[in-house]
Amino acid sequence: MIDILWIDDEIKSLQSIIKFLKERDFKVLGIDNAEDALSIIEEENIGLIILDQMMPGLDGMGFLEKMESIGSEIPVVMMTKIDDENFMEEIFAKKVEDILIKPVSPKQVLAVCKKYLQKEKILEETTQRSYGRESRDILMGLNSIVTIDDWYKIAIWVSKWNIKLDKSEYKDLRDLHNITIQNLNNEFIYFIKNKYKSILDDNSITKSNNLLKNKVFQHLSSNKKIYFILFDCMRLDIWLIFKEMLEGYFNIKTDCYMSILPTLTSYSRNSIFSGKFPDEMSDMYRTIWDENDLKQNRFEEENLKKLLLKYNYTNWDNFEYVKLVDLNFAGRMGVYNKPGFIAIVVNFLDMLIHFRAKSELAKRSLPNDTAFRKIVKNWFENSKFLEFFERISQEDAIIFITSDHGAITVNKDLFVKGSRISNIQFRYAEGYSIMSDKRNTMTFFNPLEFHLPSKGMNYRYILALGNSYLKPKDYKGIDFSGTMQHGGISIEEMILPIATLKPKK
Repeated sequence: MIDILWIDDEIKSLQSIIKFLKERDFKVLGIDNAEDALSIIEEENIGLIILDQMMPGLDGMGFLEKMESIGSEIPVVMMTKIDDENFMEEIFAKKVEDILIKPVSPKQVLAVCKKYLQKEKILEETTQRSYGRESRDILMGLNSIVTIDDWYKIAIWVSKWNIKLDKSEYKDLRDLHNITIQNLNNEFIYFIKNKYKSILDDNSITKSNNLLKNKVFQHLSSNKKIYFILFDCMRLDIWLIFKEMLEGYFNIKTDCYMSILPTLTSYSRNSIFSGKFPDEMSDMYRTIWDENDLKQNRFEEENLKKLLLKYNYTNWDNFEYVKLVDLNFAGRMGVYNKPGFIAIVVNFLDMLIHFRAKSELAKRSLPNDTAFRKIVKNWFENSKFLEFFERISQEDAIIFITSDHGAITVNKDLFVKGSRISNIQFRYAEGYSIMSDKRNTMTFFNPLEFHLPSKGMNYRYILALGNSYLKPKDYKGIDFSGTMQHGGISIEEMILPIATLKPKK
């Protein structure tokens, strides 16, 4: 292996720089003509070629043409005395990676060699230093957290690093990141235990029940088309992946809001579309949370219309509510070419998560969060959503994208005790006089105090904490360890994106 093949007819005058590179563990071979270099390229594994532009016989440009004819893809750095702009463009047209203007210093050459020969190593080291510094600052600042807004900043930091560390070379750092997330979730759980009731009572904090009021309805009088697009079970890190693919079409502002508890579709999404807390809905729809009711969100459109009426919306000819369970909805696009309020609920992410939990093949195919993020990115890139967003980016519209709850990977099972369990769904349970592990769950002994429906004395809600999940004492079904679930308390489940997109057109 030759790290650097240096071709220059004045190679002898460059020995001091070559020595400088060798002292830094680069293997350098210097030759004084380009003809000899061609045989060396065929016989040796070469990392980088430094090529003089002006040489007798075969010059630099002629050598590049020879390399192209033999299909060589070795990166080339050209050394030249000419700094004319047109000449520079001609050189880069030959697929030269970089240019060094003579005379050069040893440090200039070292920098370009590191750039092309040690890029991955340097990037990895830089990433490790950056992560170490940032995670230390985050952890040291936990004692100064006062509001949920402080946790929003932490959730965004976690999500950005989730994506950045998905590359295979960061496996060790990813393990450290997972430990950091566990520590942050422990502090977040402590925060929620102490602050959740006051957050519920604070109308200035955006939660499920006032999300539309605080973030969307202020634009009802703007005479623009409004899209409210809700991805069921979209975590903040998943949104950041989508966001990157949409930035070519929109100016995007991402804020966060907090899901109410339990972080379940039947509670959080019903709260979003009704503008109410769950206990305020129970008188209208007594069976909405009945475990035997398989259509717990059947009132979404009705509730959204009532909420829009409350805020004086009148353009009902141009209102639409669409729930998408399939991936291909190009055929429905035609109905959106008119102004109004369009609500779209996309169920794919939640369906994928639950399919993963029930299918052994899916578990093996999606063994961790990294694999999940990658397959979701691939789905979004290849579904009709990009086409859809490209189309509406040409409209006079404001687009809001959000989620009703997130999900967390669980690996520790907890039993729920009690003979009168009304409902149990992995990270949440409710019933009369039910109990579970106090260290890994939070129990609402007085549900109404937390705006949850109650069915009488000793009726309780139990929420899983951290990476645990709940099951009945006599449960003998499949093992859900390693799957993603929701309903409980964690950063991933409760802190969600609410993004505003405005077309760049």
